[in-house]
Amino acid sequence: MPDEVSIPQASPLFWIAAKVIILLQVAMAVHVIRSGRPYWWLCIIFMFPLLGSLAYLYFEVLPERRLPSFQEIVWKLKGSARRIQMLSEELDEIDTMNNRLRLAQELSLAKRYDEAAKVLEEGMSAAHRDDAYVLYTYAEALINDGKFQQAAEVVNRMSLKEAKELASRKELQMARICEGLGKLQEAEQRYQALMPIYVGEAVRGYFAQFLVKTKRIPEARELWSDVKRKYRKSGKIWRKLEKPWYLAAKEGLKATRAG
Repeated sequence: MPDEVSIPQASPLFWIAAKVIILLQVAMAVHVIRSGRPYWWLCIIFMFPLLGSLAYLYFEVLPERRLPSFQEIVWKLKGSARRIQMLSEELDEIDTMNNRLRLAQELSLAKRYDEAAKVLEEGMSAAHRDDAYVLYTYAEALINDGKFQQAAEVVNRMSLKEAKELASRKELQMARICEGLGKLQEAEQRYQALMPIYVGEAVRGYFAQFLVKTKRIPEARELWSDVKRKYRKSGKIWRKLEKPWYLAAKEGLKATRAG
């Protein structure tokens, strides 16, 4: 009887390594899908089990993981209320427009738009009364607070002679103001005119919300789907800047599907 051929058994380390690689692949694939990365990364990850996952980590994940400074960590750990308190105290000590803008930004992040607008309004001295950037920030707080008529007066005061880069953002503010004042036809015309020229997804995001309000759900879903598609095909810088609108599009699609 011929000798039986012995089949070498894989070592325990081999199976451990295989499981780790599979888990890494799954984790990277989930990250691709949830973060809106291009789907072709999935092919690389699964065609080249280890190298593909490592490549994805190196080119997509690690560049966005800049380690914050110690001061940034401490600042974030303080919480919104504490940060607002500290910025308020700093403004009391040194009343500058820069300090007012910092406090207004923190208040807006906390959705305390009325307070943000008040902080800026109180600092509208002669030196800053016509500053386009201050007026733009002030108008943004008023719009978010629902004070559309007052916001319209501020936007109309805004001269872009020294701040031409704000032109499209000013027009977006006017579209939102028209919507808030019930001038729906004018608001839609402004949104439509801005979409081909505006850099970023804010116009399409706000217009999609407008479409939901006017009961045009299929059109809103089409816009949100296009925002998601463009996000996945774009580069790192675009994805970093437009991530809030990508997330808003995901939530919008989910909410309208449920409704």
